[in-house]
Amino acid sequence: MEIKKHYCEVMDIVDKLFVTMFDSLNASCKKELEAIGRQYPFEPLKVLEALHFMMLLVVEVCSVVRQFMFCRRTALSNSA
Repeated sequence: MEIKKHYCEVMDIVDKLFVTMFDSLNASCKKELEAIGRQYPFEPLKVLEALHFMMLLVVEVCSVVRQFMFCRRTALSNSA
């Protein structure tokens, strides 16, 4: 695999991988998960959609911080 622009491309693929894995486990291993749950209680396997949204927010915040730092450096160099 080649990263063309940003590491977020890899994060998107890993995100889709985990969503697919958990959905597939829930669908195809329902009886097994119930048996395990009787002996070792656990929360159902689920992927939070909020995680994808949070990743987008982090990327946007990083972009804004980079722009702010660039503008600040430019302003400081112009005032010197």
